[in-house]
Amino acid sequence: MPAPTIAEEVLGRCHYCRTACALPCHVDERGRLAVTIGGTLRALMLAEYWGYRVQEELAAWRMSGPTIWHPVRRLTILTGAYPIDEHDPAMRDLLRRTDSVLVEPGRPIILPSPGDGVRG
Repeated sequence: MPAPTIAEEVLGRCHYCRTACALPCHVDERGRLAVTIGGTLRALMLAEYWGYRVQEELAAWRMSGPTIWHPVRRLTILTGAYPIDEHDPAMRDLLRRTDSVLVEPGRPIILPSPGDGVRG
């Protein structure tokens, strides 16, 4: 069985993200641009209302990376690694109250592409 062909545009975007943006992305098995959470890359997924506020705070601390908007009115904010104990009861309570999730290491995040037809 021959290997699937990956569009040149996708490979170009992947190269740009890796070199110019220092984002460790890859092309997944369906030909989409993706990142895998882990190492120095972390992600926080939260409601749109909280997302823009958190994004501003992270930017002030120079910890914010790309933000992905989802049509279900949620944001995924890519960040650098952070020394947060997600098992801490106060942290779990804050995440629960704000309907937020720390994305688990090893989980892929699909990045938006120009052909998606939605903002973000």
